Amino acid sequence: MYDCFRGGFGVKSISGLTWINHQKSKSCLNLSSKKLLRSLKILMSKLF
Repeated sequence: MYDCFRGGFGVKSISGLTWINHQKSKSCLNLSSKKLLRSLKILMSKLF
């Protein structure tokens, strides 16, 4: 944010926010895929 207030375009701030959003999305997708696999495993065990 400092570079935005200083009059710069804010490339460092924007790239930092992009990286943070990437990490959050990555962890969310990882958690979602683990939940999905766990649910599928339970479903398959009940079917067979």
